Amino acid sequence: KQWYQRRVAITAGRWANVQLKQSDAEVEDLFEDLKDGLKLIALLETLSKKPIKKTQRVKMNIHKLQNLEHALRHLEKEGVKLVNISNEDILNGNHKLTLGLIWTIICRYQFENLSMGNVTGGKLKSLLLAKCNQSIIIGYPPAKAHNFTTSFQDGMAFCAMIAAHAPEDVNMDVVKEMAPIDRHTLAFKIAEEKFGVSQLLEPTDTVNNPDEKSIMTYIAALTSKLPDLGVHVDVTNLEDYAAHAKTVKDFLNEKKKSLDEDPLPVTIETIQSELDNLKVFGANIMPDKHKEIDLLAKAYKEKRKKYRLRLCVDTTA
Repeated sequence: KQWYQRRVAITAGRWANVQLKQSDAEVEDLFEDLKDGLKLIALLETLSKKPIKKTQRVKMNIHKLQNLEHALRHLEKEGVKLVNISNEDILNGNHKLTLGLIWTIICRYQFENLSMGNVTGGKLKSLLLAKCNQSIIIGYPPAKAHNFTTSFQDGMAFCAMIAAHAPEDVNMDVVKEMAPIDRHTLAFKIAEEKFGVSQLLEPTDTVNNPDEKSIMTYIAALTSKLPDLGVHVDVTNLEDYAAHAKTVKDFLNEKKKSLDEDPLPVTIETIQSELDNLKVFGANIMPDKHKEIDLLAKAYKEKRKKYRLRLCVDTTA
């Protein structure tokens, strides 16, 4: 368990350092470097683009606790819900809670950059999965991802994402013959060199022990840098249409259900967060869903026309 937490901490630390490039701060050991609160504050100031009160001279624990408290209160003002974590937990180097805090920060800021709003849990996974599959089904449809662990373990999904945007650099016929570690190495190398996406993952870790949150973090960083391909619908038969249509319907039903729920607790911050999410949904997500529905309707008409034509030919033969 401790080994696993250390491995996840390396990915989280690399992600933090990408955000901290413009500052003097750098994270080497996530659990140790956040204890005085200064690097955590630097990270949050960079992400939120807002100043946070801090004590620069941190010779005593009381100063560290004050800095950490300022950081946690800032997150709450940003509409981030913190559960069962205190400044003392971070100061004491609690691995589980420190990783939980960083994951909460990633959800709040990294995924918001993808116009996904402040979402978590299953909603977050389904939205991110849909986004990466938009690239995968263009680059290499058989590599379509169904989760953020085993679907990315052999490296085909990563390569397919890159191939959709840089087909001249990734030949999927060649990639199919490569070893999984070599596929990961190729995808991460081109992602960094061509699209400026820092390598947050180690190929051996992703092949042998894929970690869901680490892969989601990298996918979010990658997706934010890849050019927009627009809405794409892959329908080769009526079964594909039915499956894709069900996905859209389930997404809209789930979104309606979430919008009908009251934010808890009901505060100015949570209400503002819900309004922000609604604006993001209306401005960025819903227009794509309309396009997706239009493309599905068009694909259905084409498949239905071909089916009727084939049926007509069969009955007259």
